Amino acid sequence: MPRTPLEIATGRSFVPPTAGWISAPEIEKLTPAPGLVVLASCGGAAGRDDGGNGSLVAAFLDAGADTVIGTGWSVDDADAARLIKAFYAHGGATDPVRALGAAQRSSGLAPTAWAAFEAFVSRPMR
Repeated sequence: MPRTPLEIATGRSFVPPTAGWISAPEIEKLTPAPGLVVLASCGGAAGRDDGGNGSLVAAFLDAGADTVIGTGWSVDDADAARLIKAFYAHGGATDPVRALGAAQRSSGLAPTAWAAFEAFVSRPMR
């Protein structure tokens, strides 16, 4: 069965009042894991020392995701949306690592915005 992408965008203006939290241990139990995970959130790639709820990127990779796009620090919601739109326009669903680089180069964003986005892969790239 093909795996579909999972996107999480958690800018304060987009989180519904009933939204819940998902922890790293809960993510690691997802089956099947999505092939591509896009975390356009505040520091989704940053590790935390909070009693076992570490980096969301690590949790998705541990769960079996092939590629996770995450941010190392907080990015303005409009900048994140612009970069993610460019990411998909450059083929993010099929070649996420190359698409991220192309989106970063073409986005016109300040380096403090585009450089926050990183690609993490579960296996070596060819």
